[in-house]
Amino acid sequence: MKGSLVAVAAALLLGAGCTVGADSTSKPPSAPAEPAPAPDSGAGWRLVSAHGPDGEIHLERRELTLVLRPRKLSGFGGCNEFGARARIEGERIRVRGPLTSTLMGCGAEVNAVEEAYFDALRDVERREVKDGRLVLTGPETELVFEPLAPVDPERLDGRTWTLESWTVDGATRTARARPATLRFGREGRVEAHTRCRDLAGRYILQGHEVVLTEAEMSRRDHAGCSREAIEQEGAVVGALGDRFRVDVDGDRLRIESRDGYVLVLRAD
Repeated sequence: MKGSLVAVAAALLLGAGCTVGADSTSKPPSAPAEPAPAPDSGAGWRLVSAHGPDGEIHLERRELTLVLRPRKLSGFGGCNEFGARARIEGERIRVRGPLTSTLMGCGAEVNAVEEAYFDALRDVERREVKDGRLVLTGPETELVFEPLAPVDPERLDGRTWTLESWTVDGATRTARARPATLRFGREGRVEAHTRCRDLAGRYILQGHEVVLTEAEMSRRDHAGCSREAIEQEGAVVGALGDRFRVDVDGDRLRIESRDGYVLVLRAD
């Protein structure tokens, strides 16, 4: 576990009743339109045009995404979450080491698109922003991305999201018998049930980021909780922290903290 998870756990698990961040609000506001984000700011990008080493990549049905941070990249390949270390210096970008992903199977067509996307990312050498779009190029590759639109609160609020998997320190675990649940209320309230303890608080929505303005953890101890349930709770608390990124694609919710903790959930 990373040091930041320890700090967040201390604030949320032990400091019940503490307040974090900005003042609370009765309804999460949508962010106004903004210029294209810096390419490695942790903002999300949606793939809109793609040509890789094996030719044109036909983008259909699912939204393929990319998030760049100073020394790593991550995103959704249409079926699986992925991540890799990356060397990013000015206009230069290069995947370093293996590109790892979760192990879901989504059918031959979707899997073929995903593999082509991964191959193209491995071929990328340069990046630039043109007319608000992120363009990644390599010897046989051109990938064009648009900024992801701010999350519509109606797609997030009032739904119960059930945890499918979590990623901490690059290792992905699948939620099993008693997965955690998360619910964003229509009045700016958030509830998480980790299956060991419960979290309740308030939030505001800023574009693609959720900011927790209050967070309180129940005081029950971990008696009766399995090791896996305790690890699941740690991942949920580490991912939520006080600010985290959300992406909604149909009934799928992806949460990523600034420290790289990732939760993947589905709407019930």
